[in-house]
Amino acid sequence: MVKSSQRVHPMGARIRYELPAELTAADEIDDMIQAAQQSPAWGHIADAFMFLARAGLDRSDPDTVRRVIAHGERMHRLSEEAPKPDPIRAHEPIVYYFGLGNVIKIGTSSNIAARLDTINPQSVLAVERGSHKEERERHALFAALRLHGEWFRNEDPLTAYVTAVADAFEADFGRPLTAWLEAHGVLRSV
Repeated sequence: MVKSSQRVHPMGARIRYELPAELTAADEIDDMIQAAQQSPAWGHIADAFMFLARAGLDRSDPDTVRRVIAHGERMHRLSEEAPKPDPIRAHEPIVYYFGLGNVIKIGTSSNIAARLDTINPQSVLAVERGSHKEERERHALFAALRLHGEWFRNEDPLTAYVTAVADAFEADFGRPLTAWLEAHGVLRSV
């Protein structure tokens, strides 16, 4: 006896595979994963499996694996349907310093308008040229003030550093920070 199964992938491709009736759960899982690896959604499916592992869920249960694959496919479909970034908002990589209450977030972005929409800080304290390497250097430099992740206490020497970066912005970028932000799609004052 042969069980037949069919998957519909986000891109509309139907993948059929035949499963022998005596197939064990492990074999079924292996077959599902091999079929999923051929999907254009594999990157999202792999991310879902990593989350599964971190959450400590049982990967030996075929129903759980089916749900994880379906979740990865759904995430892929949503990413394909998501609006593409506005190239006008894109810019060179920068390290930003966002203020929120008495804390500062040190992060990096190539689309500060999108980061502002995501994080919603009270203010953009400063911006400097740099990418992930410079961001990691700033995190290490101010590690003693770290509260959690990329959030730091707004105290010296970080406060003094942010002030110096803000003071140097116009000389480095050729215009005031507010004009630069407006040019990159930040239309509200922060």
